[in-house]
Amino acid sequence: MSRYDSLPITQLPPGTILSGDDVFPVVDIDDLTESPSGTTYKYTITQLLTFLQTQPAQSWTTISGGSQAAVVNSGYVVGNAAQTTITLPAICAVGDSIDVIGLGAGGWVAQANTGQVIQFGAVASSSGGTWTTTNANDSATFTCRVANTNFIMISNDTFTST
Repeated sequence: MSRYDSLPITQLPPGTILSGDDVFPVVDIDDLTESPSGTTYKYTITQLLTFLQTQPAQSWTTISGGSQAAVVNSGYVVGNAAQTTITLPAICAVGDSIDVIGLGAGGWVAQANTGQVIQFGAVASSSGGTWTTTNANDSATFTCRVANTNFIMISNDTFTST
């Protein structure tokens, strides 16, 4: 056992030096194990790094037009002077994500497809609904949580919904 076996990695003292054999509790990393929700498993740093290194690299695209069909596991920098609509993918697996960073003056709109909803905190869009930025530099991550039908939006910014 490691000297850190009961301490979450996020609570390590500053300046801690880790070895590949140090073990940390990890909760709900579904890609590492098939586990019931809330179950804690312990992994070595080497195991966690191996997992992270095998994840696909995200590609980034700068958008200068008025619309973009998003592709799973991609990122978009919205640089248009007018508002840009980003349509979420119709097909997604649980865990697939799309990142959007606002840069253009017009802001952006996340558009769900018919039959899809986007959940942001306690509020869900309507089927095929939208979330619209309130500031040009707003950013968000959209993660598929029910295959093909439900995205959760994560952001610290303010949006309006339809």
